[in-house]
Amino acid sequence: MPVLTKYTYSIANDMPGGVVRGDLLMGELQSPSSGISIQVDHINTNDDVLDIWFSDVLSAGEKTLLDGDTSNPAGGLLAGHDPDSRKSKIFRYALDHHGYNLYEAPVDLDYTSGLTRRLHAKRTIVLGEVTNVQWYADYNDSTDTFSDLIIDVSVTYTRNAMGLPLYRDTVRTWYLEDGTAASPTKTTRKYYRGNERTDELERRAKNAVAMMNTIGLGLIISDQMTNHSKTYPEAVAIGIGYASQWYNWFSANIEEFQRTNSRLFWDAIQALTAPDLQWAHDTPGFLAAVSAEVNFGGWT
Repeated sequence: MPVLTKYTYSIANDMPGGVVRGDLLMGELQSPSSGISIQVDHINTNDDVLDIWFSDVLSAGEKTLLDGDTSNPAGGLLAGHDPDSRKSKIFRYALDHHGYNLYEAPVDLDYTSGLTRRLHAKRTIVLGEVTNVQWYADYNDSTDTFSDLIIDVSVTYTRNAMGLPLYRDTVRTWYLEDGTAASPTKTTRKYYRGNERTDELERRAKNAVAMMNTIGLGLIISDQMTNHSKTYPEAVAIGIGYASQWYNWFSANIEEFQRTNSRLFWDAIQALTAPDLQWAHDTPGFLAAVSAEVNFGGWT
């Protein structure tokens, strides 16, 4: 018959940093990865005393897993208890911690204005839709690299047959100091009505054109440096010149595409024969890449 069993420790002498968080410790001990099969019944703290109550006596091996059979300080799982690593990273920069559980995702905290500093946004744009925004603590502009992920925002659009947005689902995930996802996530849904639908359609097209220009310019620069022995400044100058020719040639198509998302722009790219845009054919992958960015209808 199971016997409720208590194991007692000194918080100051046995726990790392003299700190314990009972709810977190219970989760750690009850995790399948802990190796302890006996369930934790409850955990009490009183001044310096930490009492861990299990629903039955631990085996010798489980006791070793729990505390390493050592004290002052304890070993085992207790030695790995680190509440600070389970705090949400966002609280490093939050203007106000009042009323928040530092160990959970602060789902109603405004991370664009309620912080002591700005985070760095890394956006993913697919066919003009911003499908993901990751907010990082650090950005290195010399290498264009982000580090220390704080919040991940995933976005999914649902559209009608004409491509107009019906609604947008957004899932926000906050990250803990140990790099794992905090709980809970926050999911919201925005419905588009009236002019909001056409406004979003235009934003989507502008995003797609901007991505087309960025990707196209990158391909031109890479080709000029790799296949034509140009220096980076020379390749950039050539790329900017080509980009200007491209935009001038397709300006009417681009404007129409931004208003209506029609396939006329995509069709025009496929039919491109202009002699002064021969470089577009000669730059490896250019036409395929830029037309893919504005292919909203899966056109063939």
